[in-house]
Amino acid sequence: MTLNARAILGLGLLLLCAATLAPSAAAQSTEELLREIEEKRDKVDVQLFKRLTGAADRESFAAMQRALRSLQGPDQLRYAYEAFESYRGVAGLEQEAVLFLAEDATSGSAPKRRGAAAGLAKFPGTGAAAQRELLLKSKDEVVRAYVVGPLLSDLAAEGTLAALELILDNAWFGTSGSREQIVAALEGFQGDEPQRAFFERLGDKGYPDLMKVAIVRVIGAREAPGVEEALVAGLKAGGPAVQYACIEALDARESDAHARPLQRLVKSDDPAVRRRAIVSLARMMGTDEGWFRKLGAMAKDKDAATRQGAVVALAELRTPAALELLHGTLLGDAEHAVRAEALQELANLRRKDSIAHLIGRVNAETGRLKMDLLAALRLITGEDQGTSYERWKRWWDAEGEAFVVPDYRDAVAAERERRRVQGAGRTTTGFYGLHVVSDRVCFVLDVSGSMKGGNIEKAKDELAKFVADYPEGDLFNVIFFSTDVYPWQDELVRMSARTRDEALKYVARQQADGWTAVYDALKLAFEDQRVDTIVLLTDGTPQHGTIDDPAEIRAEVKRWNSTRHIRIHCVSLGGPQSLLQHLAADSGGDFREVR
Repeated sequence: MTLNARAILGLGLLLLCAATLAPSAAAQSTEELLREIEEKRDKVDVQLFKRLTGAADRESFAAMQRALRSLQGPDQLRYAYEAFESYRGVAGLEQEAVLFLAEDATSGSAPKRRGAAAGLAKFPGTGAAAQRELLLKSKDEVVRAYVVGPLLSDLAAEGTLAALELILDNAWFGTSGSREQIVAALEGFQGDEPQRAFFERLGDKGYPDLMKVAIVRVIGAREAPGVEEALVAGLKAGGPAVQYACIEALDARESDAHARPLQRLVKSDDPAVRRRAIVSLARMMGTDEGWFRKLGAMAKDKDAATRQGAVVALAELRTPAALELLHGTLLGDAEHAVRAEALQELANLRRKDSIAHLIGRVNAETGRLKMDLLAALRLITGEDQGTSYERWKRWWDAEGEAFVVPDYRDAVAAERERRRVQGAGRTTTGFYGLHVVSDRVCFVLDVSGSMKGGNIEKAKDELAKFVADYPEGDLFNVIFFSTDVYPWQDELVRMSARTRDEALKYVARQQADGWTAVYDALKLAFEDQRVDTIVLLTDGTPQHGTIDDPAEIRAEVKRWNSTRHIRIHCVSLGGPQSLLQHLAADSGGDFREVR
């Protein structure tokens, strides 16, 4: 290559790099970034704040202070103040940033002081004195919730009742830290006085339910006097999430202290609590004849969650009369979720006398429930007679009398080998490599601002291919979400030529913008009682939803799903996400990470 050729190539590379960088922070000066923020004001891309402070020098510090004057929106102010984190560790600017943020956290403007408090929370250690002063003196509960977060470890180390009460009375999940962080701080408080403080909050009807659930996690396994009484008080004073957590904790202790409240909770407004109360009572009542008669009535109750509780309780009894109700009434229940519950319990029992009843349902079920029924038959029998009722019936007629249920480990090993062979030979996929088997599926797809560009276009293309191939007559819906939730339809609709065309047009219109309200989108999907499979796709952590803490979202979804048995398949774009991995694992779904 000649010198001139090298020079031309070098110039071309420089031009290419310049084009690639524009209009990035490398190509925009501090003044240009400031001008763009001042022009766009509350419509500005919040990523510009980090780009402006990225230089971490005095010029950018002054420019960021000036930029704040043009902002009024609470979200923009919070991200602008949080951008001061860039000055952590910068000599001469870190302390100046702390002082500036602490002063603005006492502003007469609520959005301004709350944004400044969020920024100050980014300075653990150097900001501790200012954070503690605000925690003690601020009348704004949001300010206090922000500044208690970086102080959690210090307060836990103090271990005093006063330190505990600062956490109990000011911490908010998400704002102050994750559930794991708050629970970890609370677990450090031992002794009689902290215990009484926990008990008092748990029995206080006005105390926030999320913090009550955290307290249950902290004290549930403790052997201290009064714990069971406090958990029973929580059953009476808390909402459904608290009641569910208290029942779980009391059951784990093998306590019967909550027998009386459970009699009331079987009529709870919350279906998950109704089911759980019946299951908990079953542990205490054993084979009592009066209890069996009650279960017989529950098995025919008009409420599906009550019938589901009866399924689990009858499976626990395992008497011939209990199994007769399971086989003859509940396995063929009119409600999809009740049949799923009965199928799961019979699969767990692995009894020979269930096989003929399961075979009898092969042609009655469709979609995912049929696949689950066939999987249950394989795990009980160790056999694979495909999807045909006739083949299973012929096999059972020939082998049933002498048949012996194989060892569970052998049946599981055979099933794993079958799935391995099927997976290796499968050439078609449904959605990002997921094989979605359902005739009642709801897609829940992220269209937040971070999805702009290739991510949203690829997701729309994958969904369009799935919609194009989805069988006519099967039930389908799609919910897009960002800051708000945008369902295509209010509930599942049957796929037809018309609905397919409408769905494809709706998918094509989607644009990326806003935040990532994962919780709200999942909640809407669960409200459709016919859904049995959800496919969730997102590229980011939850933001600006009703609940953003991943541990709390997971706990709520598990509670909802105790009565729904929805399988949740998850696709994570750009990297691993523990929330998506847990949602898939908890529900028996698959997880895919796509980069």
